[in-house]
Amino acid sequence: MLQRLTRREDVIYVRGNHDQAILDIIEQREPESNGEELEHHEWIAKNLEKSYHPFLAQLPMQRSASYNEKKFLFRHYHMEANETFLPIDQEPSALKLDSIYQTEGADVVCFGHHHILHHFKSNQNQRLYLNPGALGCGHQSIAPYALMTIVPTGEIDVCVKEISYDSQEFLKGFEVLQVPARDSILKIFYGI
Repeated sequence: MLQRLTRREDVIYVRGNHDQAILDIIEQREPESNGEELEHHEWIAKNLEKSYHPFLAQLPMQRSASYNEKKFLFRHYHMEANETFLPIDQEPSALKLDSIYQTEGADVVCFGHHHILHHFKSNQNQRLYLNPGALGCGHQSIAPYALMTIVPTGEIDVCVKEISYDSQEFLKGFEVLQVPARDSILKIFYGI
């Protein structure tokens, strides 16, 4: 999968919390993970081909881009000034997000991490906040994604879509590869 993804030049990547933990282990720093999560991260770091280490190391914490005169900010999740991720907000709102991004000049903030759909538009600054949900990480075999269209008047149309897929081969891989913490991962992320 990494081989396929890293060959694409039309994808914007940002570093996430798991990427950071694995990179910390590779670079012999103390990761923020612990317990089963740490065991899982150590297994990934040990089994990740060395040729992908530079790719992981160069992933930025955020990216900016402009499309049709709209400024986009891409992050894995909301961060402190020191680039550590904030805890997941179980009751997010546009007002809370406005306070986090008050100094950003972005028209659209795209993020992930929290595995559920977030689609908020700020009344204060008309900023759009979007997280279409977790791709391939849910209790149903559904991959959510979002399509955005910026119309000539500058308005942004968002269409969230879901595609069903067969996850059986992927899920069997947890047992075949003897992935550490697989029981917890399958329960928490896949409802098994």
